[in-house]
Amino acid sequence: MATSTLRNKVLTPGSLTMRESSCFYCGSDDHCDYMVEDFIGIRSCPQHKQWAVRDCRAYCRERGTIPLSWVQNNEAIAGLLTFLKAGAKVKRSSGKLEEWILAPSKYREKPYIFRYDEDCTLPMVARDGSASKPVFIHQLRELNPQIDPELCNKASKFLLELYKTDLEDHLAAQT
Repeated sequence: MATSTLRNKVLTPGSLTMRESSCFYCGSDDHCDYMVEDFIGIRSCPQHKQWAVRDCRAYCRERGTIPLSWVQNNEAIAGLLTFLKAGAKVKRSSGKLEEWILAPSKYREKPYIFRYDEDCTLPMVARDGSASKPVFIHQLRELNPQIDPELCNKASKFLLELYKTDLEDHLAAQT
């Protein structure tokens, strides 16, 4: 049985496969997994849940990747995602325009949002599921004039600021 002595204040998500079944912060046997990718995350007890959430969010902020499932119900982005689920024009690498949809959560690849300095991409997939690619929000807006610009602006602003304070708190806890 693992002891409950504090071992870490700050962690970086890692493999959960073939690891001890106890809190990575204190060793408590009472734990739950917080994942940023399949089998990658932090195992935490209820007492250190907030640290695990902070550290997972900081990890995503630093890497510029956000699992779509983490934000899909947030009102700042939900309107745009609802629109994209119905279909939107996407430019293929060949230059051809096709109607694609937002990648469903059960798509063969886990859908991620990628954050860059001034814009974010959303995971789009061909209607028949034969291809997928991340598409910048500003490109979706340019190719689909029927999308309300305010939906795009609101979603971009939200995603560009997302988990900023978690990263700051994570870095402060390291000192």
